[in-house]
Amino acid sequence: MGFTANTAFVVLAGCAGALLSALLLGASFLLFRRRQGRSRRALWEQAYVDPVTGGPTRLRFERDAEALASAAAPGSYAVVDINLYHFRFMNNLFGRAEGDRILRHIYTTCSARLQPGELICHIAADDFRFLLHFSGQGSMVSRVQEMAEAANEFNNELTDHYYLWFKAGVSVVDGTADTFAAYLDYAKIACKENGPGRPACRCTCTFYEPRQREQALREQTIYNNMAAALEQGEFQVYLQPKVNCFTGRIVGAEALTRWVDPEKGLVMPAEFIPVLEHSGFITKLDLYVFGQVCATLRGWLDAGLEPVPISINFSRASLWQPHVMEQYDRLRRKYAVPGKYLEIELTETFLADGEGAFVALVDEIHALGMRCAIDDFGSGYSALNLLRRVKVDTLKLDRSFFPRTAPERERKRALTLVRHIVALGRDLGTHIVAEGVEERSQVEFLQGLGLHTIQGFYYYRPLPLDRFEAVAFQKGQAIFS
Repeated sequence: MGFTANTAFVVLAGCAGALLSALLLGASFLLFRRRQGRSRRALWEQAYVDPVTGGPTRLRFERDAEALASAAAPGSYAVVDINLYHFRFMNNLFGRAEGDRILRHIYTTCSARLQPGELICHIAADDFRFLLHFSGQGSMVSRVQEMAEAANEFNNELTDHYYLWFKAGVSVVDGTADTFAAYLDYAKIACKENGPGRPACRCTCTFYEPRQREQALREQTIYNNMAAALEQGEFQVYLQPKVNCFTGRIVGAEALTRWVDPEKGLVMPAEFIPVLEHSGFITKLDLYVFGQVCATLRGWLDAGLEPVPISINFSRASLWQPHVMEQYDRLRRKYAVPGKYLEIELTETFLADGEGAFVALVDEIHALGMRCAIDDFGSGYSALNLLRRVKVDTLKLDRSFFPRTAPERERKRALTLVRHIVALGRDLGTHIVAEGVEERSQVEFLQGLGLHTIQGFYYYRPLPLDRFEAVAFQKGQAIFS
């Protein structure tokens, strides 16, 4: 067969097709490699770059931190866990986007204060973790407090302050633990030991001790059981009477919570309240107690009894819940309870979150027809200036004004302060209640000042509802004897 023009065309077409296939195959391979590279970069960023701060993730931090600590002498480093106290309520108040911006601000501010060979990462939500050089507890506390103060400098330009509270837990990498991961756990445990900070210091700092592990296990048990306990009615409302010290009559009560565990029995508030506060679950318990109080008052009214006003504690965590007082008002209206029988107790610590928020809350409580009290007045946060701006109905003197074992000079000074606070309340038209009174001499002193209402063990301990009703409604009203 001869080599014709048609044959040449076929050969050339075949070569062109092969060449085109090769080019397409090469292009596909390059595209695949490019996509593979992008996928690898995406996976690397997902594993090692925090999406909120742009800094290292927890995984990258732990890898790098272990390498640094292993190469250094024991005791050269410490792991520091920092939790932003009640930051979730900042998210609720301002939105998630603004919350993330604040987290980036904290990361940037703290990163700028790191020394060579130190690390920081955003763990999750409102938690940060550091690996810092350790040269003693005092210097460590100073460094963490300096970071907290720097992170709060933006408040200098605001009228209403929104402080960021740092709770720090420190675990020194001293070579005693079997693994580096143990130091991470220890720092987390120490962090949970902290309470909220104080206005003069935006950070509290706790160093890990072995006993904290056992405490952490007990707290975890409470945390695991608290939701079921609320659903099953294990949280019970007790009422501690408030007594007119001149007539002996019960003139009010404070609602307090006791946890009656079916296996362990009575669990005291000092054991479970801090756990509930740390988790934020305290807001649900507050609302539950308020609902129980409303139901109790409704029962008294339906029975033809004249109720005494009941005060209910309102936790600081609830302050940052959106529309929180609407939930309280719905319960009040559900049971058709007049507001004059309900008093919301706030503590002076609310002022640490800004006077503006406190004043707005008090105004909302009054707008709903309920009364408002400042609990633990004089316990550390000066509310005297606030009394100029807002009208509270009741001041409850903190029990620290009535020390039983303090030196005589200190007791005299405390009683002098009580005398002036009672006079102040009288001038402002504010009701004064003395709580924590346990001795006859204290009662006589308060009677001499003209203070009428006392709450304390001298008269009554907190009582279950049936026992309270037995003493409060004997012949229409209780008389202490």
